Parts: sequence; C-alpha cells; structure tokens
Amino acid sequence: MTKVFFIFSILMPFSFAAQLFWGGNNVVLLPYLLLASCMWLSFQRELNSFYCKFTLLDISTLRVRSLFHSIPLAICFFVFQNTAWNLVVILRDHNLSNFLRILCFYCIVPLIFFLVRRYEEQDMWYICYSISLSGTVIALEFLYETYSTSVLNVPSYFQLKYFYYVKDLTGRELTQLIGSAYRPPGLLEHVHATVAYAGIATVISIGNYLRTKQMFFIIAAAIAADAVIYSGVRLATYATFIALVVLGVSVKKIGKKEYTKRVLQCMVAAVLGAMLIHVILSTPAPVEMHAQFLSGEVAPNMSGTDFYRNFVLSSVLQSIQAFHENPWALFTGFGPALLSNWGGVATDDFFPIQIFDHLGLVGSILFFGSWILGIIRSYTKSISGEYAQSKSLLLSLTCCVLFILLFSTMHSAVLVKKGVFWILFVFLAIASKYAKND
Repeated sequence: MTKVFFIFSILMPFSFAAQLFWGGNNVVLLPYLLLASCMWLSFQRELNSFYCKFTLLDISTLRVRSLFHSIPLAICFFVFQNTAWNLVVILRDHNLSNFLRILCFYCIVPLIFFLVRRYEEQDMWYICYSISLSGTVIALEFLYETYSTSVLNVPSYFQLKYFYYVKDLTGRELTQLIGSAYRPPGLLEHVHATVAYAGIATVISIGNYLRTKQMFFIIAAAIAADAVIYSGVRLATYATFIALVVLGVSVKKIGKKEYTKRVLQCMVAAVLGAMLIHVILSTPAPVEMHAQFLSGEVAPNMSGTDFYRNFVLSSVLQSIQAFHENPWALFTGFGPALLSNWGGVATDDFFPIQIFDHLGLVGSILFFGSWILGIIRSYTKSISGEYAQSKSLLLSLTCCVLFILLFSTMHSAVLVKKGVFWILFVFLAIASKYAKND
C-alpha cells in the first residue's frame, strides 16, 4: 500500500473538522487530491496499456456464476450513474461547486474499491490501524464534548466553531449544536456519524489487539466503546453490540482460544473505562440521557409508533408518489440531492428512502444487494477454515464494519458523511477480494 493512501485514511475522518477551522470548503479537496494521486500511482501502468479498461475495472470478477461477484458490477454502475448525473449538474445547472462535490464524493471515492482490491493483506491491516488511531481521537473529543455540555454546561470550542460556521453559511442558529438538551455532534458533523465511527473503531481496535497484542489497541477499544455507551444513539449502539457478539462467535469458530481471551480483556477494559468516565463526569446526566434515548423518550409526546407513522411512513408515501409521477426514475433514479429541482425525498429519519430515490430501483438493488452479500459472504468465509487465522480475523472485522454501517444508515444519513463514506468501499473491497481464493 502506498503511503499516500495511508495518509488519506488518517486525514479523511477529520476533513469536516478541518473545513470548520479553515472556514471554507477548499481544504476538503486535499484528501481527495491525495486519493486521486494514489490511484494514479497505482494504475499508471494500466492507464498506459490498451487493455487498461479491463484491468482497471477488474472485469474478470464479473462472472455471473457467482452472485457475489456482482459487487464490482454494483460499484461500476454506481460510479457510472453518478458520473452521468454530474454531467447534468454542469450542463443544466451550471453549478461548478456541486459538480466538484459530486465528482469527489460519488465518483472518485467509490473507486477506492478497485484500489484496495489490489492491496495485500498487510496493507489492509494498516488501514485498520489508521481507523483505530483516528477513532480514538474522535471518541476522546466526543467524550469531552459530552463532559463539557453535561457537566460544565458550556459548549466546547468545536461546538462553537460549528455553530457559527452554520450561522455564517445559512443564517440559521442551530442551538442544538451548543445546547445541553441534545447530544453533541462530534468531529464527524453529526452525532450519529460520530458514534457509528466510534463503533467501527471499537470493533477494529479489538481486531488489531487480537492480532498484535499491543496495549494501545485495547485502550483504543475501551475509549471508543465508552463513547458509544455514553452517546445515547440507539442504532449505532445496538449495531456495535451485535457486531461484538458476531466477532466473538466468529473468533470462537476460528479456533484460537487466545483470541477469545483477548476479546474478553477488551470488554473488561471498556466496562472499567465506562465506570471511570462516570466518576469523572460526576453526574448521571449522560447515563440518564442514554436511557431516555434507548427507551424512545426523546420527545415526551411522540411514541415509537408516532415516529414511524409521522416520519418513516410519510417518507415512503412521498417517495412512491414521486416515482409514480416520474416512472423513468425507477431505472435512473433522481440523482444526488444536490441537483436543483431534485425530485426525490430528502429525509434524515429514514435514510434508505433517500438512497432509493438517488439510485432508483436497479441501482438500489445492486447497491444494497452487494452490501448485504458482503456481510454474509465475509462472515461465512471467516468461519469456513479456508484461510489462515489472520485473514479470517480480517474477514470477521469486515462483516462487523459493514453491518454497523448498514444498521446505522437505517435511520440517519451516516453513510454520506465525508469521514464515513470511504470506509464502505474499503471493506466491500476486502470482502470481494477474499470471496474466492485469489
């Protein structure tokens, strides 16, 4: 793996924070430029070849005799579809800013899939190390924000920067960014994305500890797990718990007793860390807030049934109406929500609807189908005994990460945050690469 991609994987989770402190969007281009240069360095030989298109897109993996090989096809379709819509942005809307945003986010980032497939196992573990490192920083900052708002009753410096950035940009005062009545946003723009990343970092750090025995990773796992525990974000918390159970089961199936022992050590460290943080906070507020969110008492006058009826069901009905009025969109989708006069339903309460409106029926089946197949296939391969313990462990982590991303996306727009989106294609690449003995 080139050092350039490792630097990209370190910087990308902090791109939004850099955007706030820089005071503009230009700094966000840096990680994308690093990614583009990394792809150029990796594919330059193929780009000079007459047969580059076959090598670059790895057409050999598109054989229909295995449905799992539909993952590269789904990524190709995703990139092609968004590239086509990007032409609409520049030719119809004449919006260069949105053109660059869609180009970087929806066209360049998915190509990480083809880049990572070329890496060796050790290179993939380096990516896991970078996620553990960045996840520790993100979790610590989120815990500090929780401490600052719930104990000191003062917003953190980052929260203030975020508040005034939004105010200067839109003129709106989003008081939930600095108030103690709502959860702090964290470094990844939204609390759901921050906690989902912390959940991923928890699982990855445990995997790194199982493989290396380095004490840093058990500390990193404990810190990230405590950030999830004190967040009050239901889906990410449930997803992380389920992922840890899956990891424990797969580790036991792998057959190395020492792995099981180390998983238990990480869990004990997380519990002890949570107890220590509770003492430091000196208040039951975070625990009470967490219990309220878990019980659905976020809004006293709205039950879970009301939420699904008022938000989820209404979003589904609006989406059906939009496709009824524009049946062609079932095949093409409405494109990214950045388009002017976008015909889809923009919702942060049931985000799969927005993805469906973005990609249409065909694109959504390919996209979610490859995602689900990646989860299933990586788990079955991890316990099949076909690979060495290190590679089986990597596949177990892949299953857990893909599951956390999928489960967290069921409610909030976690997936389309800059610090999270790239992770999906990294682990889809790992699942796809080891779907067969190549």
